[in-house]
Amino acid sequence: MWTPYLESICREYAQWWKVYTLTDVRGKKSLPQQQNISPLLDLGLMVQTIESEEKQRERQEEKIERLTVLEGLRKYAPNHVLLVGRPGSGKSTALARLLLEEADKVRSGENGQIPILIELRYSQVSILDRIQKFIHKHHPTINIDTATLETLLRQGDFLLLFDGFN
Repeated sequence: MWTPYLESICREYAQWWKVYTLTDVRGKKSLPQQQNISPLLDLGLMVQTIESEEKQRERQEEKIERLTVLEGLRKYAPNHVLLVGRPGSGKSTALARLLLEEADKVRSGENGQIPILIELRYSQVSILDRIQKFIHKHHPTINIDTATLETLLRQGDFLLLFDGFN
């Protein structure tokens, strides 16, 4: 059911990466590139999370964890993630890259959620309408009514990527 949708995303966003110009990130150190990621797709961005741990004397000490942006998004996605950064820092690019990689993963037969990119800045319609619009953009012949969409959302079948929180 989702194969044409996933193939459309992979085609469109793979083309996007061919023409996209990456910008430098100052003050960040790139990790060694993962074997399966093209150098063009390595944004060189890092994510930092801080969580508290109890110590033996009931003190709290901060534990700093450093991850690439995509590693951080994947690791914390089940708990909902808000990616914050300055304009032009690569938030939209990171979401587009995650969309492409997750679509490719599911298309290849791996278990995962169907990724959907919801761009909030472009229209004033409901979230359900935006989700349906994005699905139909990439799979015009799919027939998903609102009730079915709501069921799929409740079941956790989608990885929703919201872009444009301003």
